[in-house]
Amino acid sequence: APADIDVAVTTGLGYPVGPLAWGDRIGAARMLELHRALHATTGDPRHRPTRWVTERAALGLALTDPGTSPADVLGAP
Repeated sequence: APADIDVAVTTGLGYPVGPLAWGDRIGAARMLELHRALHATTGDPRHRPTRWVTERAALGLALTDPGTSPADVLGAP
């Protein structure tokens, strides 16, 4: 779940905010824009935007909304 990802990052890496909560703060569209710019600048595949984030931005959905995790979309248990 999105909250689990954020907890893992804040607890395990000591970041003040998880990546999905941060994405909600700045908006999915802005996050997508930043990923595209980082990928274009560095060529590093780690910064290539994921399809999931791209779709969330296109649909105007928040990254932490219930029912929008990859598992929810794919119907995984």
